[in-house]
Amino acid sequence: MGETVKIAVNPPIHVGGSLFTPAQLAKIGVLAGEEAKIEMTPFKQLYIEVPLERSGRITEELRQAGLEVNPSGFVVKSLIACNFCKGAEEAGLETARKVNEAIAGIETPAPLKIGFAGCALGTSEPLLKDIGIVKMKDVFDIYVGGEPKGLKASVAKRLLFGVTNDRLVSAIIAIIDYYKANAKGKEKFSKFVDRVTLEELQQKLTKRFIQIYTLPTCSDCNHAKRYFKEQQISYTEYNCEEDASYAEEVRKLTGKQIVPTIVMDGKVFIGFADNFTEINELLQG
Repeated sequence: MGETVKIAVNPPIHVGGSLFTPAQLAKIGVLAGEEAKIEMTPFKQLYIEVPLERSGRITEELRQAGLEVNPSGFVVKSLIACNFCKGAEEAGLETARKVNEAIAGIETPAPLKIGFAGCALGTSEPLLKDIGIVKMKDVFDIYVGGEPKGLKASVAKRLLFGVTNDRLVSAIIAIIDYYKANAKGKEKFSKFVDRVTLEELQQKLTKRFIQIYTLPTCSDCNHAKRYFKEQQISYTEYNCEEDASYAEEVRKLTGKQIVPTIVMDGKVFIGFADNFTEINELLQG
C-alpha cells in the first residue's frame, strides 16, 4: 500500500444524529479499498488510512459525496452534537453547524473534543468533553475540563453562561486560542484547565462577555445599558423580572438580590454608578 495518511470522516450535523447514507458508506469502501483500515472512533468520526499520493483526490470525492473530511491526530475533532430531538430550530442546529465549521481541524497541543447539546438533557454528554456547549432557552452555557477516562474521571465545570448566539463561535475560538498559547507541550485540555484553574480562565475570557442582570424599573440598570451602547460595547442582558432563575443567579453571585449586577473580567459589580470608575478602567485596559 506504500505510505499512508489517516483522515477523519463523518456525516454533516443534522437532525437524527450521525447518519451515513448507504451510498456514502459504499463510496468510503470503494475509495479506501479492500486493504484499508477503518476505525470507528468514540467521537463519531471514521478514521481511514488511505495512500498518501491519493489522499487529496479521495478527500475531494468524499466531500462531493456529502461527507466532512478533516485531519486526524492533534486537532479539534468535529463537533459532537446531540440528535436535536426538540427540532432543528429550538435545539440550535444551524448554530451547531456554524460552530463545527469554525473549529473542526484546528491544530491543538492534544486532541480536543467539543460537545453540543440543544437542551439541558445533554444527550451528547457535553460535560464529559473537553469543552461542552449547552443551549439554555435562547442562550448558551459553556463548560470546560470534562474527562471521561481513568479512575479520576470528572465532569466539566461551567466557564461562561448566557452567551448569545452571535458570540458563541468567538467564545469557543477564544478558549481554544488561550489553550494553544498557554499549554505546556502536549498537555491535555482537562489537565490544562486544572493547572491554570477555572478562575484564571474566567478572568482572561469573561471581559469579552459582559453580563448585566436588570429590572425594567431600575434607573441604574438603564444607565449601564445606555453607557455600554454609547461605547459600542456588547453585553448580554438578563431581565430578572422575566425569568426568576436570573434573580437566583444574582443571589448566588452576590448573596443579595440587587440590580444591576454586572459580571465582567472575572469580577462581579453590584451597581453601575457606584462602580463606574473601576468598570471604565477595566474596559480601557
